[in-house]
Amino acid sequence: MSTETENRSKKTKKENPGNGNLLGRYILIAFFFFIWAVGVVYFLAKNSLVDSSKWVERENSMRKPKIVEPVRGDILARDGSILATNEICYDVAIHYRQIAKDSTFIANVPAFAEKMAEYFPERTKQEWMDTILAPFREPVKSKRRKFFALIKGMNHDTYQEFLKFPIIDCGYGKPFRYRCQTGISISSRYRRMYPCGNMARRSIGKVGQMDTTDLKKMGKGIECKDRLFGLYGLEEALDSLLYGTQGKKYPTAGTRGIQYWTNIEPINGYNVKSTIDITLQDLLDTSLLDELEVQERKPKNAIAMLMDVKTGDLLAVSNYDYKDGKYVEAMNYAFEARYDPGSLLKTLTLLIALEDGLVPSVNAMVPVTPIQGQSKSHFEKHVKAATASDIIKKSSNTGMIHMLFAPNSPYPSHPQQYLKRLEGIGLMEPINVGNRNAVSLGYPRRKMTEKDLAQMAYGYNLDFPPILMMSIYNAVANDGKFVRPRLYTELIGEDTIIKNDVSYIRDRICSEDHARQIREALRTVVQVGGTGVRMKDCVVPLAGKTGTAQVNKDGKYHNDIWRFSFCGFMPYENPQYTIFVMFNEVNIPANTISVGRSAGQVVLRMAEKMYARGYLGDSPMVAEAKEKGGLPKVFRSFDKSAYEAAENIAGVHYNKNGQDTLKRGVVPDVVAMGLKEAIRNLETCGYNVKAEGSGFVANQTPVAGTKSPLGTTVVLHLKQ
Repeated sequence: MSTETENRSKKTKKENPGNGNLLGRYILIAFFFFIWAVGVVYFLAKNSLVDSSKWVERENSMRKPKIVEPVRGDILARDGSILATNEICYDVAIHYRQIAKDSTFIANVPAFAEKMAEYFPERTKQEWMDTILAPFREPVKSKRRKFFALIKGMNHDTYQEFLKFPIIDCGYGKPFRYRCQTGISISSRYRRMYPCGNMARRSIGKVGQMDTTDLKKMGKGIECKDRLFGLYGLEEALDSLLYGTQGKKYPTAGTRGIQYWTNIEPINGYNVKSTIDITLQDLLDTSLLDELEVQERKPKNAIAMLMDVKTGDLLAVSNYDYKDGKYVEAMNYAFEARYDPGSLLKTLTLLIALEDGLVPSVNAMVPVTPIQGQSKSHFEKHVKAATASDIIKKSSNTGMIHMLFAPNSPYPSHPQQYLKRLEGIGLMEPINVGNRNAVSLGYPRRKMTEKDLAQMAYGYNLDFPPILMMSIYNAVANDGKFVRPRLYTELIGEDTIIKNDVSYIRDRICSEDHARQIREALRTVVQVGGTGVRMKDCVVPLAGKTGTAQVNKDGKYHNDIWRFSFCGFMPYENPQYTIFVMFNEVNIPANTISVGRSAGQVVLRMAEKMYARGYLGDSPMVAEAKEKGGLPKVFRSFDKSAYEAAENIAGVHYNKNGQDTLKRGVVPDVVAMGLKEAIRNLETCGYNVKAEGSGFVANQTPVAGTKSPLGTTVVLHLKQ
């Protein structure tokens, strides 16, 4: 019996060999659960008590909203044409480690590179292949370059074609079913575009990013580091209005992780309707550059402005610097610099003398004899006195001093009162142009002397920003009404329009009668015997004042560095436009050139071109405006690479010889030109221009060679 029981026990142990260790297993499992429970309690206490602030901070960072950028407003010309706008563009990159199948990708690269070379000719097909396939030469996949920026700033038209390229075109029967398998990503963004190129660039402005230091100065945080700010011009002056208001999107937990939903919609920026007239701006640019080109002694910089007399609207502003043998768009000297105006200031001296009763009228006799160490009367030696009008006509230094030093003048004994007089008529107030102040008038900060006052009478010791000097002449043309210069007229929002109405620095700078007398005196300047006699034969009757001044460099005036300027208005009988032109720092011996042979010629060119296009009359002049040598040849840039780019990008061709002569009444060939060049040639032939798109002229309507009536609108289709 015992033997049987023993055998049965052995059999049971053989069938269930683990029964002997069951308790040990239970103990081991219980131990692990105990350790896990201790860990849970430990980390629960640690995260809830010790590290609670850390996790709260992390939660807050995850819940932090993202900024939704508004669309920046457009800047429009006077007629509503676009001067600055936003264009959607696309950036393409290859993420090599995300490619689903290397062999499929590599096999399709040759066809892809062929298309790339066709649309992006900066590289050949082989160069595109070498660039794209370079990372695959790494023997270990993990060592490959992760990311390669393939294209930046692709325009929308090219993007539509790019979607049809091999590899990019995904779907059934294609190498890749989905774009994510190709490793190629496409992101969109807005970029600022200026359809008119450099035309009025300093007035319109430019946008760009700012560094951390500049952001701190502006009181902006690091979150603005990727934002585009206006850097100068209207883009800067109206930056906050053009930019709009940011929106916000907050994180929300979804089935596929955290998703962002826009809770606060952004408010897009205002569109700004500027006072710039595209046609007049182009005419002023070309008139200035044409004259600069023929000047033997090149000015260091040049300024030209055109203003509407009644409203103060700045219709055109040009600023150029001479660099590397050519003139390029420069800083806005018209608003941001100030100069000794020279004889331009004599008009202000006459104005104050009339207003203060120091001179009864422009026909009153005034001495021109030496005074206060100045002997330049600009009259013959035997002439001891002349009318105030003749003093302006001859630009007599001594005559101007005698006006301010008249027996009943309070200024010689109290020169400081003259500055208060200037302050009283508004000349000490900075002029606000486009929501930003131009530089203010510069004057002696020390106690003035009689000699200081004498120099002010004929154009020194006072530094004027050109825009302020122009405003004084505009007031004379405007019957004494001292209108404030204006660079924009409206801010156009989605549901509102904010008007920038005409305003005045002072209701009047002088009486209507005195303004009329001064205009009469300024008319004599461009007649026989006047300092601007070279402009007497202009088809438009001009009036204004020449200004010749020595340039102060390194604290002293130089006898061989000069500033030539002219400021006046047209037409004389009924002033509509005020014009200012300055050639600064012309290195030339004294008395070898005059304003009439430099800045005055720009005024002549501009007046005749405006008259030919109907700006100074009821209809355009049928006969050709008088231009030296008749109509010029077609203007084409010397930068042939620009037209080679036009051939590649826009698929158009240009006339490399550029010898076709412009004829009024015949539409010229402007295909492959930039907009500025195209407008110049079409306007010269008497046509109006309407542009569509951006970039180079791809085609034109009517076509070249068509005989069309003057004033016909030629439509240009631009492509880039």
